[in-house]
Amino acid sequence: MQVVNLYIKKNVYYNLASIKYGDKMNLPMYNKDIKLFKGIENKIQFSIRDHDRKAYPLRDKEIFLNIINQKLNTKITKKFWCLDAYKGLYEVIFSESEMRDFEPSTYTATVYAKDLEGNEDLLYSGTDWNPVFHIEVVDGVMDVFKPSIKLNPQEFLHNFYINKEDGQRYDYYVSSRLKADETQYHTASITVEDYFLGKITMEGSMEPNPLDTESDWFVIDEKEYTDENKVKEETFQFNNELNCLWVRFKYTLKSANFRGNISEILYRN
Repeated sequence: MQVVNLYIKKNVYYNLASIKYGDKMNLPMYNKDIKLFKGIENKIQFSIRDHDRKAYPLRDKEIFLNIINQKLNTKITKKFWCLDAYKGLYEVIFSESEMRDFEPSTYTATVYAKDLEGNEDLLYSGTDWNPVFHIEVVDGVMDVFKPSIKLNPQEFLHNFYINKEDGQRYDYYVSSRLKADETQYHTASITVEDYFLGKITMEGSMEPNPLDTESDWFVIDEKEYTDENKVKEETFQFNNELNCLWVRFKYTLKSANFRGNISEILYRN
């Protein structure tokens, strides 16, 4: 079996042969590993061939790629997308967001085919019928800047409540919800001006379709400005690592002691 890595744009071509279709290879053959880059979408195309390097269609079978990091004890399985069943051409795509979850490291990989009855057959990538090859994930080689989402606090939805303890009215303003499941990292940069007084909160939700009620949201981080710690102008950040589906921002003001302004909120996931 011939292993060919062709770096054409973002594509990597990789040839595999199934042991079922012969135990004697038409040499010469060689095996090379695959390199994936963080920060971009990566595509790997697989050509399924027999021991004579002829295209071999695997009809009525699904094909899967297993990627294992033994050091981190993690396993990722990706299903092949069929490009041309007759020619035995398949493709696996790793999105830019999926690549963020890969630590820069060398991963062990195998490919197997599963028939309609659930029986599995390994596919092989070397002259010694070795089913194992390696995928190297590289960080910072082709990294792409991801812009932040800019929120305008003046457009937040307004509401209020009366505090039962002090009898004071508190006004609060809530942003629309933001999709937050691409990574587990959540960063917000918030700028306050003119001696702002109030509490600023970043909230998260694990509900697939959360309501505006407080029960569907939990506090991720918050900061409060009072008469004791107020500043003329300041930009601060929330940096948190956790899993959630949605994020929203809220600021709360004591009506009798309102002052200042939130000029900008930037969020990145």
